[in-house]
Amino acid sequence: MQPTDPNQQLAFLPINFGLGFAGAFLAGPGNLSLARCFVKARRGEAVTTNDATFGFSKFLAAGLMSLIIQVASQLGILACCVGILIVGALLMGSYAAMAHDESAGLGDALMNSIGAFKDHVWKATWFYFVCILVILAGILACGVGLLVSVPVGFGAMTLAYLNMTERPRVA
Repeated sequence: MQPTDPNQQLAFLPINFGLGFAGAFLAGPGNLSLARCFVKARRGEAVTTNDATFGFSKFLAAGLMSLIIQVASQLGILACCVGILIVGALLMGSYAAMAHDESAGLGDALMNSIGAFKDHVWKATWFYFVCILVILAGILACGVGLLVSVPVGFGAMTLAYLNMTERPRVA
């Protein structure tokens, strides 16, 4: 039940922000592991349980990357919602960058993602918007759809990064 007194509502604001940031931090390793699985599958390599837990070996870096993306997105919201899409589009390849290059640190992954999408920022923004719509559709499917829509959305973002950074392979 939500408090009706405005002072009580303000008292819950730091708790809500704290829980949101904690959730974002804890989601980072999972997102990195998911990106690692997509990178390995894209390379044609076998995906193992070690790949599914890869993000936990870089727990701090993945958590901080997730927090940076969360804060940048919140700042983007302040820029009239278009900013969140542009920031999200530029940073959507961060997990893929870290999964693709195991030696990449936090800053390298963020900068590699920005570098990959900066020349195509509007196309990347539209693509990111579509990925967010897919994830939101999963939320609307009583939450169960998240089991499918989140991996599909993050997988699409990972593959978009790989398409921008790798040379095309000729079959």
